[in-house]
Amino acid sequence: MKNVQSFHGYFYTSVAVCRFAFRSKFARVVSFRSRQT
Repeated sequence: MKNVQSFHGYFYTSVAVCRFAFRSKFARVVSFRSRQT
């Protein structure tokens, strides 16, 4: 049970990191497009 819990925590952490990276990249693209026009 402990192994499953640690795996779930690792999965949640990876998802949070991916969401944060995607959010920063998306914001950067939006700011670049708004700056270009």
